[in-house]
Amino acid sequence: APSAFDAEDCARVLNGYAKQRRNALVAEATPPSAPRALARRVAALAANGDVDAMHVATIADALKKLPVARGEFERLARTADETGPTRNGAGEEDAASRKKRNPWDDLARVVAASAADLEPLQVTNVVSALGWLEPLASALARREGGWRAVLAAAGNRAASIKRGANESAAASAPDFSEAPEARKWLEKTSAGLELVRGHAGYEKSYGDEADRERLAALEAEFRDALKRLARRS
Repeated sequence: APSAFDAEDCARVLNGYAKQRRNALVAEATPPSAPRALARRVAALAANGDVDAMHVATIADALKKLPVARGEFERLARTADETGPTRNGAGEEDAASRKKRNPWDDLARVVAASAADLEPLQVTNVVSALGWLEPLASALARREGGWRAVLAAAGNRAASIKRGANESAAASAPDFSEAPEARKWLEKTSAGLELVRGHAGYEKSYGDEADRERLAALEAEFRDALKRLARRS
């Protein structure tokens, strides 16, 4: 049952649903309650910080692709916004209130904390998810240094993203510039950054001016790399 799943279980099953989302037979056989239950479990794990870098990118990418799971996150967020936190006599947030946390805020906290440990493909998936999931991107902006951490990860992994290679692969094969993965990763990362720039409130709340300049510079860097690939093909 999803209530007993850990982050790895949730990432694996959500990723499976995401990969088969256009399969009519799978879609017909999957009750909406299944991805909703998985989304609730992810929300609970994120609230406790029980999602590490290895799985946060897969989970975010799946939420981007699965409307039912994403809708459950949105429902939980609305409930949290409507009720607000309640506290006991000692001023501590009570158990009922903790169950009504905004899952986008909790997942954003995990993303920010995990950013430095993300592999290149995971950076690509996180950036793409942030482009499509405006509530997650906005929640990241509410965290001090949240966007800065993600942009630093993208900058640190830029060379590998351009090669379409995770670190282990890059160490054994120095030139991945012709690999199909390079084009796919560059397209996905640059498109995610472009979408982020179109979010409401981007100019006012997504980090400071230096962060936004860094985001634009990274997008241009990845776009230029794509152009170089196109000229060689």
